[in-house]
Parts: sequence; C-alpha cells; structure tokens
Amino acid sequence: MKKRVLFVAAGPVQRTAMSRVKEMGYEVYAIDEDAGAVGFDIATGHEVCDVCDPSEIVRVAKNFKVDAIMCVCTDAPLVAVANACAQLGLPGPSVETAEVSANKWRQRMALRKAGIAVPEFQRFQTVSEAKTIAEAFHFPIVLKPTDNAGSRGVTYVNAAASVESAAQNALQNSRSGFGLVEKFMQGPEISVEAFVYGGKFVPLCLSEKVRTKLPYLLDREVHFPQNCSDDVTSEILKMASTAVKACGFDNCPVHMELIRTADGPRVVEMAARGAGFYVFTRILPHVTGVDTIKSSLDLAFGNKPHITPLDNPLGASLVFLDPKPGRFVSATHVEEARSLPGIIDIQVYPAVGDVLGELRSGADRVGHIFAFADTRLSAESTALQARQTIQIQIAPIS
Repeated sequence: MKKRVLFVAAGPVQRTAMSRVKEMGYEVYAIDEDAGAVGFDIATGHEVCDVCDPSEIVRVAKNFKVDAIMCVCTDAPLVAVANACAQLGLPGPSVETAEVSANKWRQRMALRKAGIAVPEFQRFQTVSEAKTIAEAFHFPIVLKPTDNAGSRGVTYVNAAASVESAAQNALQNSRSGFGLVEKFMQGPEISVEAFVYGGKFVPLCLSEKVRTKLPYLLDREVHFPQNCSDDVTSEILKMASTAVKACGFDNCPVHMELIRTADGPRVVEMAARGAGFYVFTRILPHVTGVDTIKSSLDLAFGNKPHITPLDNPLGASLVFLDPKPGRFVSATHVEEARSLPGIIDIQVYPAVGDVLGELRSGADRVGHIFAFADTRLSAESTALQARQTIQIQIAPIS
C-alpha cells in the first residue's frame, strides 16, 4: 500500500513539490483555502479549509489516513502544521521552531541573546508606539510586521512624517497585531539556503539579490551562486550556523537573508522552510544537485536525509518583470525571450485589463524569468537579456 502525504497549501510552488512526491510513488493529498488551488488537480484527495488551523489539519490528516505532513515554501501554516504533527505524533519541526520561524521579533531576541549582531530594533503594537520608537532611532529605519512574508507591510522610512502611514501598513499586514521598527542596513543582500537535521547545519548554497529602489525593499533579481570571497562566504556560513542554533531550528530546511554591511554580515530574517518562488523546488536542485523535495520528504517521515551538494555549484538566475502603473494591455516578444539558450521558464501573470500598481510587495509582480547555465555569469546575462526583450504595454487609467 502506498504511503500517503498531506500537503498543507497547494499553490503553484507546492504543486511542483506534490508532483515530485507523486513521481516517487506516494499518494498525495492536499488542503488549501482556495477552492481553485492548482495542486488539487494532481491530489488523490483534497479539502478546502483553513491551513492555519491545526484542528483542521488534524481532522483532514485523520480523514485521509496520511503518514506524513509537508508544508513547503510557505510561512503562514508553519505553526499550525507543527502543532498538528505534535498532536498526531508525526515527525516535523517542533512547535518552538515554527513559532520562532514565524515571528521576526522572537528571532531578533534569540539572535541578540546569542551575541549575533542584529540591527537595533523595537516592537510596537500601535501607531503611537511606533512614532515614539522612531523618534529615538536615527533615520533611515524600516517598519515591518513581525509575522508576514513577501515584503508585505515593509516600508523604508527616512523622515518622521512617513512613520504613521508605515506603521499602519505594518500593523495591517500583521497576523498578530505587532510590528517592528529597526535600523535600516545598507549593503547587498545575501541568502543562505540550507538544511538542519539532528542538530547538524548543512549549507546548500548562497545567492545574491538585487532589490527595488527605495523606499520599497523587494527582490527584483536573485542570482546563484554568490560572488563573494572565500573569507566572506565562510563568515556568512559561520553566522548562519550560529543563528540556526540560537533559534532552535532543527529537522527542517532553512532560508536565511542577510545584509553585507560595512561592519560585516547581519541577519535580516530566517525561516524554517525552503525559499519561495520555485527557488527551493526548481532552482536549488539544478544549482546544488540536491533533491530538496526528497530531502524534505525524508524529514517528514523522520528519516535522515542524504544531502551532498555539488562542490562547484551551477549557475541560475531568477529575474522578475516589473509592473508599470496602469491597465495591462499585452506582453510582446515573450516567445523570442523564451527561445534564448538557458531560459527554463517565463511567465507573465496579468490578464488583459488588470490594473497594475507600483512594485511594493510580491503580489505586485507581473512575471518571472528563470535561466539555468553552468555558470552564474551566463545565467544572469541570459535572464537579463530576456527581461529586456519582453515589452509590456500599459494603458493609462482614465
């Protein structure tokens, strides 16, 4: 009889993981809040329910008689999944790991206690509190929710007049009703992708990001592998390993973001999950040679994963298409861009007539490009050429 695996969330990224698990001979089941979740079409069974409610996850898991539960590349359900696994006696990250992963304030406190350099920070629950904190900080600062992802509710602030709207934005995007004020860190952003199991930190690779122009702080480009010296790479990995231990992460993937400041690397945030936007499910297997879904499945069944990254990682680039405010008319030259050697995937999201705004969070993106190659330079060059080739037509809103 086939083993059964329940996926909590069944969007496009999760569907990729579900397909891989199904290829390995397992029966896959899924839950999602969206009745049109694309992963439902390959699931043996599915239900529409609250993925952040542990009692719902337990109910469905019992109903489908599953042997393991997986939560891939998504933050919101992590705590509920950990609680459900604990109630069912199934392997998975601890509730403590999930709670620290889901809460940036708790991460900051754990890192500071361990002596890891972090930006000056303070938590707030009201706009008034945020204003008082901001007055004591030197600008520029960043306001963000303590518990959201995809740059939702994150605002760069360089003047007191902007604090109120930024605080409101952070609180509106917080699940718990708390926000953070923290000093803005200047420098390039680095991501660390890894696994940790049995207390052992196993790095896969590092990547470098190009962000939007201020005041927004969203990824526009992600390039693999990093272009850092061996000394800088070693310093980052040492800090990442210490941070993982400080936050109690174990038996899970790890996605960590750092800033290379003039005073050395500083942790921005970390999560007990794989990186989003197909990085974990598609890009990392190419770059590192590691089957990230198989490794995650091993952890979900309580087995030791066998993770041996390539000594010399391959190249990959993820480049996003930027929106232009207005009404979407068309995207041309897409097939021309797809024909470039090394292009793996190009998608344009809006339908004709959709209204586009500024690029403030992940939800505002209008498309993506993946390029794979033997080297980063080649992948990056191809991805940027593809983005330049595609022309997006926008009509003004009357």
